[in-house]
Amino acid sequence: MVIYRILQIGLVTGMVMSTTLFFGFAAFSRLFSTDSEVLQIAQSGILFVAGSQPVNALAFVLDGLYYGVSDFEYAAYSMVLVGLISSVFLLVAAPVLGLPGIWTGLFLFMTLRVLAGVWRLTTKSGPWSKVWYKLEQKTD
Repeated sequence: MVIYRILQIGLVTGMVMSTTLFFGFAAFSRLFSTDSEVLQIAQSGILFVAGSQPVNALAFVLDGLYYGVSDFEYAAYSMVLVGLISSVFLLVAAPVLGLPGIWTGLFLFMTLRVLAGVWRLTTKSGPWSKVWYKLEQKTD
């Protein structure tokens, strides 16, 4: 099925980006700054940035799927809910944990977006009901 193949491609792309960023971060970061303090701060976030790429890729693929079937209403409402939850986390975590709290909040935001997207796909509701119905008719 095309939906699953697109999600697989997104996940593989995210893993490639993760690996590329993890191993190439030192070289890439020097393109933007040579200041040792800036590079040290940037290096502190490498695990969050590289580790979050597979989740980020899936979230963006799911956005594309929403838009492809005109599921704009769910995309909007889920983004508001996910944004509210993540914002509350950031307001609490950032003052306590500093930069790691911000990275964690951003990772939480993207993870919740993926969970909301997967949930929508599995409920087969909204515009997805037509997609799933047509797929089920082809397999019969």
